[in-house]
Amino acid sequence: NSVAVFSGLVNVYYDIAIEDMPITPYVGVGVGAAYISNPSEASAVKDQKGFGFAYQAKAGVSYDVTPEIKLYAGARYFG
Repeated sequence: NSVAVFSGLVNVYYDIAIEDMPITPYVGVGVGAAYISNPSEASAVKDQKGFGFAYQAKAGVSYDVTPEIKLYAGARYFG
């Protein structure tokens, strides 16, 4: 019995271009819906599950290894 979350979001990203640099910072936000299931074995607490509003914020950098290959590193806050 563990908490399960299934989500679907629409995201928008913005690349912050730095001229003549192989590194590109980016930021992004997303909104959508999430289904959360929190099963409980306690008799006093019923299973909790349902749909709710979901959002996220993202930030990170990409590195141009070659013109065709990029490496990404980033972080995300999901709520």
